[in-house]
Amino acid sequence: MYKKLYTLILTLCGVASLLSSCDRTIHEYPQPIESEVIIETHIDRTPPLYHKEVVYGPKWERSVKVLDAVSTPAYQPAEGYAMRLILDIYRCNPTRATRSMRQDERVARHVMELDKDALPPQNRLYTKLPDGNYCILAWADYVRKGQPTDTHYSTPTLLNILSNIKNYPTDIHLKSCAAGQQSFTLDMNLGPEGYPLLPDMGVQRSRLIPVLLSRPVARYTLVASDYRAFVQDGGKLKGGKVKVTYKQYVSIGYDVSQKEPNEFISTYSFEAPLPDDLSQDTEEIILLKDYLFTSFKKEDNIIVDLCFFDANGVEISRCANVEVPLLRNHETVVKAPFLTKKIDNGGQVSIDEKFDGEHIVEI
Repeated sequence: MYKKLYTLILTLCGVASLLSSCDRTIHEYPQPIESEVIIETHIDRTPPLYHKEVVYGPKWERSVKVLDAVSTPAYQPAEGYAMRLILDIYRCNPTRATRSMRQDERVARHVMELDKDALPPQNRLYTKLPDGNYCILAWADYVRKGQPTDTHYSTPTLLNILSNIKNYPTDIHLKSCAAGQQSFTLDMNLGPEGYPLLPDMGVQRSRLIPVLLSRPVARYTLVASDYRAFVQDGGKLKGGKVKVTYKQYVSIGYDVSQKEPNEFISTYSFEAPLPDDLSQDTEEIILLKDYLFTSFKKEDNIIVDLCFFDANGVEISRCANVEVPLLRNHETVVKAPFLTKKIDNGGQVSIDEKFDGEHIVEI
């Protein structure tokens, strides 16, 4: 009897031990393994290339000439500013049919302040991630030193960056920016700690993931071809301003994941100071530059109205429906007699308030 009781006790202990072991197996989850990656950013610092020259003649006749694709003059952003770099890391679904990442999860955001004149590679970020499919979205712009917050662009998400259309900088080159993306996979089957796998580049044993950033914007320059005539007639630019109005939809938003503008506005205006006067024998003078988001692989066109005022607020001239072709990371030069053009309504239909008769048009 004691032998049977002893056997029963041993059996019960074995069952209890087995249940305890199963309980630990069920509840003690393995910790996810992470792999180190090194994100190296290369921000293009070369000036935009020339695209086209648009010339308006004395009678406002328009001609367009394709320019040689050579670099425009180099520039340096104003002192007191730094380059801001934003890196957003998303866990992605590689089987999704569309390119949009709005359904994907952002797992990390890193914001860094860099020297405004730094050359590529400008930064290396060391981080660890579990295995999976990822995409890095990168954005670079200019901010005040020590204040890496939104200034000329709103960046809560790099899926919908917005231009600050109410903040036109004195140094227009502060609106220059850069964007890029890079997808990769972390595969733990490639080694005990895994390695990043890049499309078209294979396994990166160095753990280095390069991210290339280039301008998502185009630049245009307005040049007054009649500056000498304007000055000889007693005109002065110093202290004056120009009111710029974009018409018929212009891009104000950008999606880094899709490499395309994603938000447009039918019209908006801003004011910018005119340059100081040059010597009286100067033929031409640059009046204005601006940067605008543009399509990835095709030319865009914008229509601009311009109104120039002197230091006393008196209107100098008005030019309507100036057509500007834009190409990403290129500059378009527009030359015209902006300062001596007669003030008119740009060929728009006007209403004569005093007319009391009728016109009959036969069709």
